[in-house]
Amino acid sequence: MTAMAAVGRAALHEYRAGGELVASSLLLIDAEQVGGYLYGADPGLYGRVNVTTMLTRTALREAVDRGAARFGLLRGREEYKSGWRAEPARNDRLLLVRPGDPRGLGYAVVVRAAARGRDVVRERLPAVRAAVAAARRTARNPRLLLRGRSAGR
Repeated sequence: MTAMAAVGRAALHEYRAGGELVASSLLLIDAEQVGGYLYGADPGLYGRVNVTTMLTRTALREAVDRGAARFGLLRGREEYKSGWRAEPARNDRLLLVRPGDPRGLGYAVVVRAAARGRDVVRERLPAVRAAVAAARRTARNPRLLLRGRSAGR
């Protein structure tokens, strides 16, 4: 990433509170687009600020400063993306393997099965989808789990 940052193809942003590093995000950059790639945040930060908005605001500022025509929110249909009026874009994967290599076939089968499973959950099992979303929120912010326990007692 250091080499990419040196030529303007990546940017690392750090967020500090009281002198301590509480979050960071890595953006990937090309001539037309700035896109979020990877981030990390102290779980305690989620109770104090909207981490997604904080990261997105910084990334959007980076895109504007660089004159990028687009800002990418990465793959996925997370609910927060609709608030930014995101437009879905196709995302393809190209797998190059030698003809007849069973590893390539195995990988393709697993990828297609996982995609189909996601589609089934998304389209036909809204309760499962809601439970998965709640589990992800809890995993990102363990305090939600503690709040839920104390509220139920």
